[in-house]
Amino acid sequence: MYPPNANTPLSPHERVQRAMNAMEQPHVCDRCGSTHFAAVSYFQYAVGHYSSAPGGDLHQIGDMPQTILVCICGEPKSPNIGGVRGGRTATAEIGSFLDSLRKAQAYRGSAAERFDTEVERIVAQAVAGSQQDIVLQRDFNAFREQVEATLTNPLLQRDAAGNVSVVTPPAEPPAIVTTGNIAEATVEASPANGKAAAKGKK
Repeated sequence: MYPPNANTPLSPHERVQRAMNAMEQPHVCDRCGSTHFAAVSYFQYAVGHYSSAPGGDLHQIGDMPQTILVCICGEPKSPNIGGVRGGRTATAEIGSFLDSLRKAQAYRGSAAERFDTEVERIVAQAVAGSQQDIVLQRDFNAFREQVEATLTNPLLQRDAAGNVSVVTPPAEPPAIVTTGNIAEATVEASPANGKAAAKGKK
C-alpha cells in the first residue's frame, strides 16, 4: 500500500490524530529556542494609592488575569487567543493587554539590537587595539635590535663617565710591491701632515 501524498485528503481519524500530536508539541521561544516557560499572570494597577507598608498601595484594576508564557530568557510569548470572548469588558481587557504585550516585545527587540550593536563596537575596538599593540611590539623589537647592534659594535668605546665615542681603526701600512730586483714603496699623502705622496725606487 502506497503512503498518501499531499493531495490525498485525510480521513477524520487522521485529522484528529494529527491535531492531537500537534497539541503535544512543546512551545518554542521565538528568540532563543528554549522550550521551558513560566506561566505568569498580569494585571493593571491604579495610580494614586498610598500605604504605610510595601504592597498596600497596589490597587488592582479588573478581576481578569492575563496569563501568558514567559521564556527562561525573559521573552514573553504571544498567546493563542481564539473562540468566544466573554463580553465587552473581557474583550477590552484582552485588547489592552495585547497592546501592552506588543509594546514590550517591540522594546525588547530594539534593546536586543542595541546590545548587539554595542557588542560589535566593543569587539571592533578590542581588535583594533590588539593590532596597534602588535605594531608597537614590532617597532620596539626593531629598536631593541638596533640598540643591541650599536652597543656591541667593536668601533665604539665607553669611557669611565659613560660617554660613547667612535674608535678610528688604524691606517693600513704602505703597500710594498717587489718586482725582480726593484722594490717600490708607495706612500700616500695623509691629510694629517699634508705631505705629498712619495715614490722611491731602489
